[in-house]
Amino acid sequence: MKLTLRTFQLMMLISISCGQSLAWAQENVPKKTVGEERYKGKTVSQWTLLLKDKDVKVRKNAAEALRRMGLKMESAIPSLIEALQDKDEGVRETATVALGEIGPHAIPGLLETLKDKAEVVRCHAIIAIGEIGRNADPALANKITPWLAAALNDSDLLVRRNSANAIAKLGSKAGQAIPRLIEALKDNDDFVRGNATHALGEIGLQAIPELLKAFKDSNGVVRSHLVVAIGEIAQNADIALANKTVPWLIEGLKDNDDFARRNSAMALAKVGPNATKAIPELLDALKDKDEKEEVRENAALALAKIGRKSLPGLLAAINEKDIFVRCHTVEALGKVVPIATPSEAKNAILVLIPALKEEDDNLRADVAIALEEISRKTRIPSIRATLIDKAMPELLIALKDRNEDVRISSALALANIGPEALPALIETLKDKEGVVRIAAMLALGELGPKAAKAVPKLIDLLKNSDADLCESAVIALGKIGPAAEEAIPALLETLNDNNESIRMKSARALGAMGLKAGAAIPALIKSLQDEDNYVRADVATALGQIGAKAAKAIPKLLELLADPDYDVRAVVVVALKSIARAVPSHTITVIPGLIKVLKDKNQSVRAEAASALGQIGSRGDKLIINALTPLLLDQHDSVRKAAERSLETLRVK
Repeated sequence: MKLTLRTFQLMMLISISCGQSLAWAQENVPKKTVGEERYKGKTVSQWTLLLKDKDVKVRKNAAEALRRMGLKMESAIPSLIEALQDKDEGVRETATVALGEIGPHAIPGLLETLKDKAEVVRCHAIIAIGEIGRNADPALANKITPWLAAALNDSDLLVRRNSANAIAKLGSKAGQAIPRLIEALKDNDDFVRGNATHALGEIGLQAIPELLKAFKDSNGVVRSHLVVAIGEIAQNADIALANKTVPWLIEGLKDNDDFARRNSAMALAKVGPNATKAIPELLDALKDKDEKEEVRENAALALAKIGRKSLPGLLAAINEKDIFVRCHTVEALGKVVPIATPSEAKNAILVLIPALKEEDDNLRADVAIALEEISRKTRIPSIRATLIDKAMPELLIALKDRNEDVRISSALALANIGPEALPALIETLKDKEGVVRIAAMLALGELGPKAAKAVPKLIDLLKNSDADLCESAVIALGKIGPAAEEAIPALLETLNDNNESIRMKSARALGAMGLKAGAAIPALIKSLQDEDNYVRADVATALGQIGAKAAKAIPKLLELLADPDYDVRAVVVVALKSIARAVPSHTITVIPGLIKVLKDKNQSVRAEAASALGQIGSRGDKLIINALTPLLLDQHDSVRKAAERSLETLRVK
């Protein structure tokens, strides 16, 4: 009897209903068109047929397979467009991506689909058109832009949002959509307005004339979005464009709409150094009455972005009576001073230091933060000399400030000033106030190996009954790293502390010491059984960091690949990879365990295992290649990409 396609389909459905496997159904699709391109042994026609299968998994796999065949699957376009109406979102999404990857040949069908009554179909068609439009030539862009622009008036919210987003992908080639995009700034939906604003910014310079014409719109929301678009276009502007747009943005700073003023200040920040004409108005904007303070914050940022030319105005503003003006001025100074000349910087530092004694907690904290930023970014000897001679004594006093932010920022500033602060910080470890000692330890940790002389004092603090002090000491020792090798015996004790956070930090500190922590391996192996999953994860990470000397931990780490917590399983994979790379002879032991977790229910674990096998496996290893190949159809992109990279590395070319 001749087996017709319809007869075969009926037989297949009967077989599936009788309990035969999905795999059987996929493998027994009739083989058509011998000359067709194939993927995973099947032709475009065969995968297209499976787009209509009753099983959603089969349809998803079929759409994904067609996506991977890309330009080879033009004949599947009608079926993929039909799949945009699939009841399963995953099938619709994959079909959308597939159509996007087919490219321009899919455009006629997709444009016709924009007339579909179903909103979800129109929406996915728009997304696919946008992906194709990203690399479209001018002729194609001219063809699709009117359709996308028209869709900005669609009755469906998601269609309008995605239409604006698709136009943004066309960029400068979508100039004819500018009038419709400006109209879309009046849409009731924030996302439509936001996407339209972004699209106008992506279109670029040609949008400026129309944007400036619309700038006097009576709608404050429209004006606020207009200045955002202008800022996007002008952020890399030359002087000529800045001269054209900055006056409008200055006007925006005076708008009666809060959002328009906020966005105008932010747009000027994007213009940056070319916005010097706006300095007086931005200094005024530091006094804005916006309840959310965003106008003041953005004005301070804009002044900082303009740079040195704003410095005189900022130094004058630090004496304003309004505490908010002073705080925002200090924030800007922290960013401007590092790029100032040595004499300007020295003067600014001397102006900032007295404010460390102001009554307002926020102002003192902002000054400490500014000094921390200046000390971190400045390497000019004369400026550092000023920080050491003038700022350091006041910052040491500020370590005892009643405000925690002041203490922490002062400690970080001292650390950034450099090793010159080390003796004073070590002395501060004896302070009666625990919070002061914690701030000093934070600073010592930031000094890293340069703080090696503080290790004995930090070891003493590991024995403190105050958990916060003990934990801070552990963290500092970890940041000092191998230079804190003498602390290993004490850290082995804290590895067994009753406080799980201290156990976690102890494991991290030991791992940070690398090969020098070889003596800690037996204790770390024991801690792989810790009741806390975060501790187990950090212990596994530490063993991986220790590397070659941790080879004896491999059996226990392999057992931990079955841990109930997926984060633990993922970091164990990384640890095994690190050890195997350090000691290649152990790859033969590690590989079977990693192959096993390629079937883990968590995508992060699968992705890590796929990546690890590519890094430790041998080229041409069929066992690994065969194990990785099914992951090319994994439902998660991260897993597929990891498998692809590893297979590319392992396959013999």
